[in-house]
Amino acid sequence: MGEGVSAHFRDDGRAAIATATAVAREDNAAEITTEHLLAGLVQHADRELWQLLTPYGLTADTARRRCLPGRPGDPVVDAPAFSKRVKEVLRIANSFERQHGGRIGCAGIVLALMLRRDSAVLAYLRNQVEIQRLTNALSAVMQR
Repeated sequence: MGEGVSAHFRDDGRAAIATATAVAREDNAAEITTEHLLAGLVQHADRELWQLLTPYGLTADTARRRCLPGRPGDPVVDAPAFSKRVKEVLRIANSFERQHGGRIGCAGIVLALMLRRDSAVLAYLRNQVEIQRLTNALSAVMQR
């Protein structure tokens, strides 16, 4: 992550992005997907975020298992790029954080995934009630 870009992130957000990049690289994926991003976010979640996510079965292990590897024979990718969806999620998180005078952290990125109704996180939720409950809880965390 570039020096100017990293200034927009809190330590946990920066660590989550680095982990997402490493997971994508391990998978020989051409892009960092929202599944890779979620794996990094859950791994670096603070206690409060972890307590919000684990009742839905969203753990570092389950998130990591949902990441798809590159296809056999694909060229090795040393520096996977952010997918269009990841860029959109990060823009949403940045916009939300700028409104509240902060930098992007794990909770803000997970909230952006929820607001975007991204399949990476929605796969863990059974119905609209759970979606709304988690979105509201994340919004409350962000207001603090």
